[in-house]
Amino acid sequence: MARASSLTRGTERAHLSLPAASMRIKNLEEQVGVKLLLRTSQGVTLTAPGATLLAQASEIDFAQTLGYDFVGPPGESAIHAFLKRASSDLQRTIRWRIQVGSFEAACRMIEANIGIGVLPEGTARRHAQTMALKIVPLTNEWAVRQLQICVADGDALPLFARELVDLLVADGIEPLE
Repeated sequence: MARASSLTRGTERAHLSLPAASMRIKNLEEQVGVKLLLRTSQGVTLTAPGATLLAQASEIDFAQTLGYDFVGPPGESAIHAFLKRASSDLQRTIRWRIQVGSFEAACRMIEANIGIGVLPEGTARRHAQTMALKIVPLTNEWAVRQLQICVADGDALPLFARELVDLLVADGIEPLE
């Protein structure tokens, strides 16, 4: 609502009715004990406490997501196993509402408010260009993916591949021996 500067536009983006959105805002304001939005005939703007709350909501710890239903990949996927292990480390379980066969299908389910999902950032950003998705970064260290290029013999690579590796090394990416 705040980013749209309008309750009407904000409710459309969030796929909520205006009364439902107003009730959620009112309940949140009562819960925190302060006004979060200034409502005028020209729209809405954040109060100082509202801006602080919005900034805090811009990142989240994975543990805070575990109270929600998840949309995710099939059980045999690497990301499914990773999320299951991360929740197990917290002695919690993920509530899988639905498991789908592709990231696009997951994003469509998330857009339809079926649940939330943990996706690679690039995938989420690509789908957010055409879908009503909000991307909230995880604050956990494990959420930063470090991928490696693996080769059997760098000297045996085709010229274009050796040039790519050389370019990556020149950009400060240290090769592992």
